[in-house]
Amino acid sequence: MEKQAFEYDSDYVEAHLYEAGKSIIRLSVKGIYPSQFASVLGQMYTADEHPTAHERMPQNEPDNIKHMELVERWVRTIDNVMIRRTIYLRMLVSPLNERHRYSWRKIGVMLKCSHTQAKTNFELGLSKLSGMLNSGVIPSARDI
Repeated sequence: MEKQAFEYDSDYVEAHLYEAGKSIIRLSVKGIYPSQFASVLGQMYTADEHPTAHERMPQNEPDNIKHMELVERWVRTIDNVMIRRTIYLRMLVSPLNERHRYSWRKIGVMLKCSHTQAKTNFELGLSKLSGMLNSGVIPSARDI
């Protein structure tokens, strides 16, 4: 009997984006901004906004950093800048409360589009990434 190939779907991609986003936020609390995200992030957690965030924030493991770098490579393969920026903004999820850093409306304002267009861009990005994973154009997390 032949082994069935794993099919990557949007849910798989989305889960990996969110895990990578948590790693980015953990780094930003320490004042470390991965260069590819610096223009998107700015200063996310200042001492005034979250005085105890540094103390409460879970630490990144080495595997978290490798995973974050892999997912960032996935996102860089998307040629449409609006889709790529939408993904970068939406993937940021707080490790403290599991909430998205930016709502759809805020992403729409930041990118000068409607919140429904931001959602559409995100879904298009997920579809593109899952297609590239299924065709082998980009490596999956299973490959690392």
